Amino acid sequence: HSSPWCEDRIPFIYQYIQKKYWNNGFLRYYEVKQLPNFFLALPMGILSFRCIKKFFNNSPSGNRLPGNFSYSFRILPYVLHLLVLVCVCTFFMHVQVLTRFVSACPPLYWYAAICHTRFPHGEGKVIVGYFLAYATIGSAMFTCYYPWT
Repeated sequence: HSSPWCEDRIPFIYQYIQKKYWNNGFLRYYEVKQLPNFFLALPMGILSFRCIKKFFNNSPSGNRLPGNFSYSFRILPYVLHLLVLVCVCTFFMHVQVLTRFVSACPPLYWYAAICHTRFPHGEGKVIVGYFLAYATIGSAMFTCYYPWT
C-alpha cells in the first residue's frame, strides 16, 4: 500500500504533507475557529496593504510621500516580494504567520519611517505603537510558552 502522493503524476511529498497534516491550501484556513489568528495578522496585513497601495499610487502630481518611496524600479522588486508574500499567506497558508513572513520586507519599515516623519502624532504614532506593543507582548507570551507569531 503506497501513499496517495506516490500516485500523483509528479510525486511531490511537501504539498501532500501541507494539505493533509497542516490544512494548508487555497482558502482552507478560513474557518470560524481561526478568527483570532486573523485578528492577530490583521494589523500587519493592513500595514502591508497600505504600503503596497501607497507605492503603486504614488504620483508625481504632488501627493508623493517624502523620501524615496515613490514608484521606482529600484524599489519595485521589494514591493512585489511583499505583495507575493501577503497574497500567499492570505490565501494559502496559516494567516497568522503573515507577521513573521512580511517582517523581513524592507518596504514595511521604509513606509513606517516615512509615515512617522510625516505624521508623527497620527498614523506614524499608531504604527510605532503597534511595533512596540507587538514586540513587548510577543516577547512575554513567547517566554511563557504561549503561541505568538
